[in-house]
Amino acid sequence: MRTLFSTTQVHPRDRFAYWHEVACKTLVDHHAKPDSCQTFRAELHADMVADVGLVVFENSPMVICHTDHHAAHVGDELFLCRQVAGGLALEQDGRDVVLEPGDMTLLDTRLPYAGRFAAGSRLLVLKVPRRALEARIGNPREIVALALSPAAPDADDHLA
Repeated sequence: MRTLFSTTQVHPRDRFAYWHEVACKTLVDHHAKPDSCQTFRAELHADMVADVGLVVFENSPMVICHTDHHAAHVGDELFLCRQVAGGLALEQDGRDVVLEPGDMTLLDTRLPYAGRFAAGSRLLVLKVPRRALEARIGNPREIVALALSPAAPDADDHLA
């Protein structure tokens, strides 16, 4: 994946503002507020596989908000999010979900959402064309902000 941004070469006073600008262009427009601008650290990597965008980002703790105004000006993508490390709490369409490593959820960029990234958060986002995913799952509004957790193997599976 191509590294689009890293705070390692940016002066601490400029890190958050620069990261926010890149994140809004790469992912989706949103408001964000870090717990600390002075200690903010982040990396952003991106690539494409066919027509699916892949974005991986790590960041210091912060809150984000994708408002009605932001949602009215988005492209035609849905975000399939997989928490790789740390934690992330999200709210969309009246549902709350807390992602731990391995958990996944779907976000609809046409709807407002809010979130809180915990320390050490690393998130993989697949930017999936809406038409392609809707053809397979129907209306995504029914499943946004629901946790999809990896299932633990049954003990009986190991005895067979």
